[in-house]
Amino acid sequence: MRVLICGAGRVGHGIARRLAREKHDITIIDENQELVDQVSTDLDVRGFTGHAAHPDVLKKAGAADCEMIIAVTHFDEINMVICQIAHTLFSVPFKIARVRDQSYIDPAWKNIFSRDGLPIDMVISPEVEVGEAILQRLRTPGAIMSASFGHGKVRLLGLEIADNNPLLDTAVDQIRGLFPDLSARIVGIGTGDMVRAPKGNDVLKPGDRAYIAVLDSHAERLASIFNRDAERSDHVVIVGGGNVGLYVAQTLERESNKRIRVIERDPERANTAVAGVKRSIVIQGDGLNPDILAEAGASKADFVVAITEDDKTNLLISNLAKRAGAK
Repeated sequence: MRVLICGAGRVGHGIARRLAREKHDITIIDENQELVDQVSTDLDVRGFTGHAAHPDVLKKAGAADCEMIIAVTHFDEINMVICQIAHTLFSVPFKIARVRDQSYIDPAWKNIFSRDGLPIDMVISPEVEVGEAILQRLRTPGAIMSASFGHGKVRLLGLEIADNNPLLDTAVDQIRGLFPDLSARIVGIGTGDMVRAPKGNDVLKPGDRAYIAVLDSHAERLASIFNRDAERSDHVVIVGGGNVGLYVAQTLERESNKRIRVIERDPERANTAVAGVKRSIVIQGDGLNPDILAEAGASKADFVVAITEDDKTNLLISNLAKRAGAK
């Protein structure tokens, strides 16, 4: 498949790597010559320098012959324009746009990306995906993995069986009978490196991992049954008030009564976060500063979520919060 990727940053580079591995014919565009050179050197792709929203640049890069265009620049509006031009001028069959701003993907405005709206076949938001992964961990404390299916209606949870688990040595069939009103089914049992489909007389042993399909509305209860010692997440500190942090805070506000503190170093972003939340308290300061963490109540927090744009900073903040007493 001929694919044109617009944007050679981390997301674009990652997509190009995956598609090149699958032997697709890839061209990547970016205004930054250094990024284009880096991708072209690392991968078997064609690099093209220019503004991807300019029709002449798209034409020279082969938009008229491509079967898919993936717009993943840092700017939502540019990504939308790229898809519109690809549709109108070059009749590209399939168009994907990265959209970061939550106002565009709010369900209230779902008709923006439709047959009668912007001609975008798929909207991707890595920030939302990261935010959802964090939220699933907060919703089901004690789970070692969590994945959603069926448009969020069904959850697959991975739960480790501890020595004090009340369901130890209980047969799978009996577990179903103990909780008849719980819409859940054990679909796999992991022991060591092996995962097997359970039989009715299989029993759970310490150290096993139970993989359970459950209705999303029953997931929190299920996790509490299997891991009664798991910490609740009533007090959450979020370090990083960017798109991901704001998404997590806003979602937690809608779904729960948790006490939420958001720490953001950049004054402008902090002001944006203040305007975007209702109950959460936003603190403008550096999450690496112990005094700022103390002001946010990190020492008594059930969860501290470090989601700044720098991985090393996130690791340091997590370590500081743990040493301060965060659960």
